[in-house]
Amino acid sequence: GAALAQALYGDVALRLIGDIDLAGPAPDVPACRQALLDLGYLPDQVEERPGSLLAHRNQERFEPPSPYRAPVELHWHILDVPYYLRHIPMEWFWQHSQTCSIAGQPFQVLSPEANLLYLPAHLALMHRFQGLHSLLDLALLIVQNGDRLDWDRIAAMAQSFDLLAALRATLDRLTCCWPSLPLDEPRRLLYALTPSPTDVRLFRLLTAEPRAPLLDFYADLASLPDLPARMRFLLLNTFPQRAYMVRRYGVRSAWQLPYWYLYRLADGGLKMVRTVRQALRLRSP
Repeated sequence: GAALAQALYGDVALRLIGDIDLAGPAPDVPACRQALLDLGYLPDQVEERPGSLLAHRNQERFEPPSPYRAPVELHWHILDVPYYLRHIPMEWFWQHSQTCSIAGQPFQVLSPEANLLYLPAHLALMHRFQGLHSLLDLALLIVQNGDRLDWDRIAAMAQSFDLLAALRATLDRLTCCWPSLPLDEPRRLLYALTPSPTDVRLFRLLTAEPRAPLLDFYADLASLPDLPARMRFLLLNTFPQRAYMVRRYGVRSAWQLPYWYLYRLADGGLKMVRTVRQALRLRSP
């Protein structure tokens, strides 16, 4: 948001910003995390196990010290889905970035082509197309860059990264909102390509309404590469560390902990049965 406010709007006061998103290479995350802790920021969640966020997620959120109010989200990948953590090489996005000055400090920000892969995927798969300001960001990005956009390369990379369905659906929504946008040829290029079965399946699961956290969990589980990886992920989330349980359920005494684990197992199991039924319905065209 901060980078887009500077690059697209020219005035940070014109772009809604709820938090500050910072991205860094995964090997640098521990150092970045420590820098935030030294500044007084505090993580707003407890990991299921130490290191589980870095292994299975794409970000960690930190609450600011007083008097500041904007949380900081430290990212190491563009999407919060295990399949994309493995499938999309973040090196490509670092290579397709450029230097921008924000508040007098130099930062790397995504190039227009990289943003046209990231922003639609984030809007569709993470936010189910909620947020008119995100569509406006994309409209401004397209208008301001015009003929400089290499749509052939954008389309090819969207197909390669299994983000074709998200990009097509987002451009369809942009066309409905702003019919004057020059999107006829880009949409023709995109619809000439065929999304992979994995792309289609994850798009249906992650954009389904109404939003259901267990459906997101099912999508994460289904996107893992093999049965052992799925079992490890399932056990990690079913039996997280004690600190997580204490914060999640407000466990007051150690003797209560086994009962809360049993509750989590039973409650999650029942909800997962309903979620699997919903997921199977979504697999049908």
